[in-house]
Amino acid sequence: MGKNITILGAGLMGAAFAKLYLEQGYQVTVWNRTAGKCDLLTEKGANEVRSLSEALAQSSTVLVLLLDYTSLKSAITTSDISIAGKDFINLMTGTPAEARAMSEYIALNKGNYLDGSIEGYPGDIGKSETLVFYSGTEALWDKHQDTLMKAGGKSRWVGEPIGAANILDAAMAGGFGVTCVGAFLESVEFARKAGVGVEELGASVDYFLASVKNEIESIVSSLITKNFYTEQATLSVYVSALKAWQKTMQEAGHSAGLVSANLLAMERGVANGHGSLGVAATYSPPAQNATT
Repeated sequence: MGKNITILGAGLMGAAFAKLYLEQGYQVTVWNRTAGKCDLLTEKGANEVRSLSEALAQSSTVLVLLLDYTSLKSAITTSDISIAGKDFINLMTGTPAEARAMSEYIALNKGNYLDGSIEGYPGDIGKSETLVFYSGTEALWDKHQDTLMKAGGKSRWVGEPIGAANILDAAMAGGFGVTCVGAFLESVEFARKAGVGVEELGASVDYFLASVKNEIESIVSSLITKNFYTEQATLSVYVSALKAWQKTMQEAGHSAGLVSANLLAMERGVANGHGSLGVAATYSPPAQNATT
């Protein structure tokens, strides 16, 4: 990737990328469907264009930070738009199926496509600890890696399947990260109803984050080695404890939604014959029985 880049979308995230690359000495062209959103960027040196065709003409490297895949598809399928020879690097949240469809459309029209998922907020762009997943051809990743790493120092290519970045986004940001935040909020609301202040929960956060990290690392090891033996707490023990916690929360007038969902999943694991194994066996049928 050269020092010339086009950015489609000047919302909060698009503006963060534009500011970063302007600071890094890039010539940045910005295009946004709504007029006026690029004013602060033009003051910093960005080149605002009002037509998409002109935006694409400014650079062969195109970062896409629109609202969704539908927005991009509707923008580039008009008759006056040529995407041949352009490298599109998508950074919008979506599904693997949307990524595959977009990749196929751009390839059909002789363009190139890399799909990305940003695991952070606009304020995280440009930081060494920020992670962005990228999937698509390794050659395209290699071509643009140096520039893309400037936006997130922990960014990495996760494979050729174009939907891989969105799968990891849904798994880690959606299924894990945001659900963890929701679980904490559920815990805060329950504790408040039960008469315990949020300060006490806050004072315990570091301990439980370290505990969860250790448990997750143990789970990953179990899944990789297919060894689900435990000397700590079996799945049946987890189920027993969750039932008590669910009852405690419900008696305080709380729905215990996430706790109940977690309990249901683990109960299914016990019903599938995994009660004597570790918690890592909740969903995955062990390839072998408990191993000592």
